[in-house]
Amino acid sequence: MKTRATARFWLRPSKLTALLMTLLFLVMPVLFTAVMFVADRNDSTVVVNGELVTGAEREQVVADINWAIAKSLLPLMIIGLWSLRRLLPRSPFDHFEIGPEGLARQGIFGRRRLPWEEIEDIKIRIIPTSSIPFAWMSVRQKTGEIRRFYFNGYLRIRLFSDLGKQSGEVSDWLLQLKSAYIQGNARGSLPPEPWGLIGKKVMLEESGLNPHASANRSSVIER
Repeated sequence: MKTRATARFWLRPSKLTALLMTLLFLVMPVLFTAVMFVADRNDSTVVVNGELVTGAEREQVVADINWAIAKSLLPLMIIGLWSLRRLLPRSPFDHFEIGPEGLARQGIFGRRRLPWEEIEDIKIRIIPTSSIPFAWMSVRQKTGEIRRFYFNGYLRIRLFSDLGKQSGEVSDWLLQLKSAYIQGNARGSLPPEPWGLIGKKVMLEESGLNPHASANRSSVIER
């Protein structure tokens, strides 16, 4: 006789990945900008085409340089700020909640919930497969609609590793979760997490649904 799984948990992004992304895309650009903006000091000199410029011309050149630097670094800093929110305690603005009802994605602009009965397939995709990869979760609903969620920080990404195999294992695990909740199994248990999944799994209390009161330390898979 099969028993449906009833356990509920949060899946939080890896803090280490969020820290590295913040340092790379926010802290370093800010430091670089501070160093470059030293030319904006009144006692600094500005040379254009080998000639020293002063007065109003100097101010215009400095403003143009500052604006060019800001435009080039702004996309990187947005990514850094996006990663910074994941360093907040308990990651309240970025996590997945998985339970008998379905899959829920908590983002900075609210929560999106997808019942298992409406989900046809789940795939984890790597875009691109080389250079600096980004991971996405694609959820295809039975209506044909596809929902996509940013999945960096949840998938283990390493150089020279088989990212296709790792993303496939996580995709299979998510489908196994769906099967455990809908069809059940002999013990009513959840499938074990694959190696390619990284982050922190926090079990929720079935009664109070308090994610902070019952963190199962044995389920921590953060590296």
